[in-house]
Amino acid sequence: MLYKERIFYIIAVIILLSLLLQSVLTLIISILCSIFTYPFYRKLKLIKRRKILGKEKYKTQICLYPNLSYALILLISVLAPFAVLLVLVIPQISDGLILLHQLKNSKFQLPQAWIDTYNTFRVKLSSYPHIDKIVTDFINNVDSFINDLFMALVNKGMEFLGGTMSFCWSMILFFILTILFSNYAIQSRTIVCRITQLPVQQVRRFVRAVNNALRSVLLGIVLVAIIQGFLSGIGFAVAGVKQPAFWGLLSTFAAPIPFVGTVFVWLPLAVSIWFSGNTFAAISLAVWSILIVEGSDNILQPLFLRQGIRAPLSVLLLTIVCGITVFGPIGLIIAPVMLAIAIQLIAEADLGFDRAR
Repeated sequence: MLYKERIFYIIAVIILLSLLLQSVLTLIISILCSIFTYPFYRKLKLIKRRKILGKEKYKTQICLYPNLSYALILLISVLAPFAVLLVLVIPQISDGLILLHQLKNSKFQLPQAWIDTYNTFRVKLSSYPHIDKIVTDFINNVDSFINDLFMALVNKGMEFLGGTMSFCWSMILFFILTILFSNYAIQSRTIVCRITQLPVQQVRRFVRAVNNALRSVLLGIVLVAIIQGFLSGIGFAVAGVKQPAFWGLLSTFAAPIPFVGTVFVWLPLAVSIWFSGNTFAAISLAVWSILIVEGSDNILQPLFLRQGIRAPLSVLLLTIVCGITVFGPIGLIIAPVMLAIAIQLIAEADLGFDRAR
């Protein structure tokens, strides 16, 4: 391909990207959503061919309005979770946050004797200023971390909504871009091949790697987190916890956090129920959470994640932690995809070296 024509393609892509500079995350999510849903979009546009005596007689589309059908299905898939959130959870959020602060201020209803013993220990420890400072700093850091985590589970899960107008614009832009990327997928792939000078089959392998990674993320992280939140909500309701939908939502947000997950939610509640005098409910909640809620995570998450991304589970979990740190909640999706692309790059490089030998 001529150098000048490649420059024209690159300039055209830069111009288009500059128009979406303020909506980079929306653009990335639209591209990923288009890659993930494109096989379904192709099925909507399939052509049914009928042949008589070896000659094509006629052809008809299975779906008369594929773009409209695709847009409606995409709209329902995105808005359905928000409708459930609006109906079931939002009415309980205010009371749930009040209860959360009450539990924290009452030290989750620990017995007064325990609190007195702790205060006596701290008084004795004050005789050793250096050790006392270390212990105080550690306790303050832990308390601050738990408090920030609880607040982040709510705030980070909701802050992406932003202002009403900003959220509506982002959603409209997301739908439009996703439909455009799906509709012009072949043309987009051609442009990528011409700019990068990569063979079509190689680009397809990268797209397939991203698609597999997205499937793993949706099944291994998002779906498993929703399942854990739902199971936790059932446990909270049976144990008599007020606002079980709110605590189930917190469990959903906490579930993707590696090595900790829903423990940050159900353990303080179980302790609070225990010291309120309802021993059976506390034990039942703990057993349900350990065996059913955590058990589903230990079984389903490794099963789904490792099917689409060829990496050890520990590497995947570390990638998710780094992704959340850098990108926020959306890092749950972006980070595993970046890992899948990096692994595919290494695989393509190894394949090239093997062929060169």
